[in-house]
Amino acid sequence: MHIIGAWLIGKGYELISKKKLSRLAWGLLLLGGILPDIDLILDWIIGTEIHRSITHSLFFMMLVPAVLYLIFKLLKTKVKAGQVTMLLGAGIAMHIILDMFFWPGVVLLWPYNLFISFTEVGIYSIVQLKSLAWTYSALKESVIWLIADMAAGTCWIAYLWFKGRIQF
Repeated sequence: MHIIGAWLIGKGYELISKKKLSRLAWGLLLLGGILPDIDLILDWIIGTEIHRSITHSLFFMMLVPAVLYLIFKLLKTKVKAGQVTMLLGAGIAMHIILDMFFWPGVVLLWPYNLFISFTEVGIYSIVQLKSLAWTYSALKESVIWLIADMAAGTCWIAYLWFKGRIQF
């Protein structure tokens, strides 16, 4: 659903501004929609326990677009750096907002270990989260939701491609 949420932001932007987004802008917006979950790869490869912390924070949401903006400016590209980096940030923001609908929420104010969701605010240690949430059945359910999320995004992109609304 993260990609669909980011896509809706892009379509809303195009509707309101009456301007078409470039391929780069669309790419960065959709990348922003999934980028915060890069922490899952780090958790898996390195064995860290950082999911829904630094990459799901206001710090990350501001840092990544700012760094990309500086890169575009230093390289003196013809890219509308402000627009495309704001769209990257909007995609990241949409991801974070969607994750706040589910327990335990996100560490929005990283480095403070305060998980924030739309239903509660709490301070949890990794040990507490594992004992509360990461049972085998919870892990199985998370994997099913992850697969469903990826399938929905893939089907949506395929539908848009089939209808000729996007090109690769």
